[in-house]
Amino acid sequence: VKPGIKARVKHLRGEEDLRHASLQDFWEEY
Repeated sequence: VKPGIKARVKHLRGEEDLRHASLQDFWEEY
């Protein structure tokens, strides 16, 4: 995993938690 991706995931979890959770639910369905 590239450091940039890790930083992006942390950012999504921190400031866009709702959007990140929605993406997880979307991928789990398929």
